[in-house]
Amino acid sequence: MDINPRSAQARRRASAQLQRVYERAYLVWLAWAVVLLSGAMLWLSMHYLRADTLDQSRQFTQSLARVLEEQTSRTLQSIDLQMRLTAVALSQLEQKRALQTDEAQDFLKSQIKDMPYVRALWVLDLNGRIAFDSDFGNIGLDLHDRPYFVATQSAPAGNIYFGEPVQSRTTGTWMINVARGIYDAHGRLTGVLTGALEPPYFNALWSRINRGPNGSIALYRNDGTLMLRSPQNEGSPSKVQSDLLRAQPAWLRETSGSFDAISVVDGVDRLFAFQRLSYRPDLTLVVGQARETVLARWLQMQWLAWAIWFCASLALLLLTFVLNRESRRRATVEMQRLEVFDRITDAFVAVDRLWNYTFVSNNAARLLGRAPKELLGTSMWDDPHNHQQIEFRHACERAMAQQESANVVVHSVDGQRWIDNHIYSNAEGLTVYFRDITQERQQQQQMQMLSRRVLEVQESERRRIAHELHDELGQSLTAIKINLQASLRLPPADQERRSADNIAIIESALQHVRSLSLTLRPSVLDDLGLGAAIEWLAEQAHSRGDLQVELASDLNDRRLAPELETACFRIVQEALTNIQRHSKASKVRIALHAAGSDLVLTIGDNGRGFDTTRRMTGKSLGLLGMEERASLLSGTLSVRSQPGNGCTITLHCPITAQND
Repeated sequence: MDINPRSAQARRRASAQLQRVYERAYLVWLAWAVVLLSGAMLWLSMHYLRADTLDQSRQFTQSLARVLEEQTSRTLQSIDLQMRLTAVALSQLEQKRALQTDEAQDFLKSQIKDMPYVRALWVLDLNGRIAFDSDFGNIGLDLHDRPYFVATQSAPAGNIYFGEPVQSRTTGTWMINVARGIYDAHGRLTGVLTGALEPPYFNALWSRINRGPNGSIALYRNDGTLMLRSPQNEGSPSKVQSDLLRAQPAWLRETSGSFDAISVVDGVDRLFAFQRLSYRPDLTLVVGQARETVLARWLQMQWLAWAIWFCASLALLLLTFVLNRESRRRATVEMQRLEVFDRITDAFVAVDRLWNYTFVSNNAARLLGRAPKELLGTSMWDDPHNHQQIEFRHACERAMAQQESANVVVHSVDGQRWIDNHIYSNAEGLTVYFRDITQERQQQQQMQMLSRRVLEVQESERRRIAHELHDELGQSLTAIKINLQASLRLPPADQERRSADNIAIIESALQHVRSLSLTLRPSVLDDLGLGAAIEWLAEQAHSRGDLQVELASDLNDRRLAPELETACFRIVQEALTNIQRHSKASKVRIALHAAGSDLVLTIGDNGRGFDTTRRMTGKSLGLLGMEERASLLSGTLSVRSQPGNGCTITLHCPITAQND
């Protein structure tokens, strides 16, 4: 301690000014370093999230392409089957008798009713002229130059032809012609059955799939011809997309894959996935998601993240400015503190660089057990209280050597007290503040024990709930899953039996959930009040063993404040649990009554009792929890017990009525 106040004050002022400069420079550089580093980390994170978003979208698009490929293949198979049945039926009718135009037209119209994707059906004779038509006014029209008629002449029997989109000569609308040969009983070609598929049907079919804004689904022939597209494109749908094929040659080699490109149809940048049709390997389905749509949420997140970073950086810089001002203020306070050492009420001593006492306060002398005059001029390490505290000595020597402050808590030599020491260095030596924190340490230990117990109880309860969910609900859900899977393969009668089994399993699971809910927090406490809840606890305790519980209460249906009812309920619950675990009691009496403005709760048993002096050990954490609940209610909890004479717990707390 500096004995000369004036010289000490000058040196402390200069030291404080230098420290202020250092702190200001350090805080400024630290703030800018944090801002730049956080900005770099944010940029890297957003770059990673963008790549991850695109990868997930590509995977989703590929999955969507596989689903749509199966759907489209089934649709084309259905078209093939309907055309085949219609061709066979026509062949059979012509073998029986010569078909008239009106009769054939009615037959073709009846077939169209079962094919919503077909706008019209007509039959060409071997010269390429329309022999029969579901529409009017086309009989005799020469269509021998149409590709589907030419292809059917040379195609093997049984094959169906899918043409590229063409514009109808009669209606002017775009359609896709499908054709199948009509053969007689000897396998000779007698005509060509042709249908006009409507592209809007496929557009409506694919529009049911949620592909997002600006998403697209298209069906290409492997030569690059665009067959179908959703949404429908304007102009000729049969335009050959040669540029796209040259940019993505993988279509010609692979059955499936993905790529990113700008659509040559509408100019939208998309993530594409393609899947060759299993039913028609000459057709490829292409699904696209707009890059703008895929990255929409990422862009929102990016703007939000940068906005938060900017605000946080601005706040950090403002905080740096505030801390600089606070540093100056703390320096001023420190100088003022040094000037009033002699008015400090805590124990305080000062030593020079040779470890000799230069100042000893009265409180410090009292704790050290000697008068201040006896200590002044003597060595600090001559005192056995300090000499035997190795940790305290090392802290003092380090503070002296490095000119820094330190804080160390040590146990007294007699082992009865905890001493908190704050050590400050100065040019003349050290100043040490110390005080007795034994009571605070004891309270802290109690709180640590209680907290550890709470965590153990929480973990135990979580483990129990997890086991209940796994053993009961998990098995029930598994059984329901097995029954549902099995019912798919069973006749209707057996399916009803499986459904009845599932209902029984669900009812059992619901009952188990209700039981688990009651265990966590019984609804009777919220619905009927404290008296009914304690009565429920008594019944539960009796059902788990031979414990007889007697309940006496004069509250009747009176409701109390929710926090008061909950605390009393938990205290009774903890007491009954301890009695069943430890006391070996056969009878328990619970009394609950109002005494003026106080509520009195008494729990007594005829068990083996215990030594109340051991309540502060780890085995009495349940009682510590009860006392903590009582203190939160501004009440008191007393425990009376002796070995062999049972135990009585009494709670006194103010009554707080429930607000209606």
